[in-house]
Amino acid sequence: MELSNTYRNLLQIPQNQVYILSPDDPIDLSAIKLGILFVLAKWSMASQKSFRTLNNVMKEFQEKLYFKLYIANTDDRQTEQFIVRNGDVPSGGGETYWIKDGNIAAKMASYDDSQAPKVRSNLSLLADSAAP
Repeated sequence: MELSNTYRNLLQIPQNQVYILSPDDPIDLSAIKLGILFVLAKWSMASQKSFRTLNNVMKEFQEKLYFKLYIANTDDRQTEQFIVRNGDVPSGGGETYWIKDGNIAAKMASYDDSQAPKVRSNLSLLADSAAP
């Protein structure tokens, strides 16, 4: 999967911090020390809104915190299994998981700019971790 121009234009962090997950591999949180997993739905306006809000908030943390943004395609079987395994329902709402030391520290879906304070709070959960 490649990011469409719509999503690429919403990115507010350097490209070297963005990692597109393979549809063939299971999502393995244990390999993530500090990151955000975003479940992208190309067809969903809710996903675009969530991605825009997330990126605007991530930009604020750019100087304070090193993290990677992992992007998974909601239409991939491995992604759907991950979402269900974590007690959620695939919705195309830009399901977002804040990962610290291989564990989910917070999660949200279907959010927009009005919920930026909550997104900011979730990202600050990662802020006390050192750069890799």
